[in-house]
Amino acid sequence: MDLFKQPELPPDTETHRTCGECRISKPLTEFYHDGKNSDGTAKYRRDCKECYNIKRKQNALIKKRKKQDEDRKLQARARGRRKR
Repeated sequence: MDLFKQPELPPDTETHRTCGECRISKPLTEFYHDGKNSDGTAKYRRDCKECYNIKRKQNALIKKRKKQDEDRKLQARARGRRKR
């Protein structure tokens, strides 16, 4: 038994797809388009709209905090230079 093996997802159908994040089968309308296949059919993202938006907001918050930390360091350095 492999402890790290993830459970298999149900196969995608013409009308439904399983989200790679929440592992729930949802209709294709719940997924964003992601270009087209070589045969011209539409491709969809692996994560549903809900999971994609949650992940996007989390990443934006992390990026914002990182930028604020960098700005604070630069301001502290600038204050140190002015005192000399």
